[in-house]
Amino acid sequence: MADELYIIREGEKVAMTAEEIAAWKAEGPPAPLPTIVYPADLWRRATDPEGDAIYEAMQRQSRRIIELFRAAQTYQSDDELWPLLMGAATELFGADRAAELLAPSR
Repeated sequence: MADELYIIREGEKVAMTAEEIAAWKAEGPPAPLPTIVYPADLWRRATDPEGDAIYEAMQRQSRRIIELFRAAQTYQSDDELWPLLMGAATELFGADRAAELLAPSR
């Protein structure tokens, strides 16, 4: 049947039961993976004038925020500070350039 869903059970492809399908649907779609940007990638992508603007914008933040950004090994879209980072980049450089600067690292 074309509408059947399958799983692998004990190495064999088998049709899911109605109960398995209902449980799978109830779970909803998996959460998307977060965007991960390495700080070094952000700084490599930025021009010198953009770097100066980022630095100046950071100096207007609280000591805690500055230190959190400095200490971060990654910037992640599922982190509480991502909206601040995205908002500041968008305000400084526009949405398109912010998306380029904060594109996922490879």
